[in-house]
Amino acid sequence: MDACADPEPRLREVFPRHRDCFDRVLSSWNPPTERVASPYEGDFLPGYLLGPPGADGPRPTLIAGNGSGCSRIMSSHRSPTGSAPRC
Repeated sequence: MDACADPEPRLREVFPRHRDCFDRVLSSWNPPTERVASPYEGDFLPGYLLGPPGADGPRPTLIAGNGSGCSRIMSSHRSPTGSAPRC
């Protein structure tokens, strides 16, 4: 968005489509990744739940934060998906 003089209007236009596309990609993974909202200080933090294939019932869960210097999209390929089969 550095090329835009006023990025806010463009972000409001583009981000919902971008988010929808990203969510469709995640839902196509095996197993599908699910969008979740975790309660936090009277509000909710958005996130994604990745589970191991074929899992049913409660499983150990790892919560990985990406910090404020990285977007959700950028961190998705660095998520600990390799640990899922070992859970």
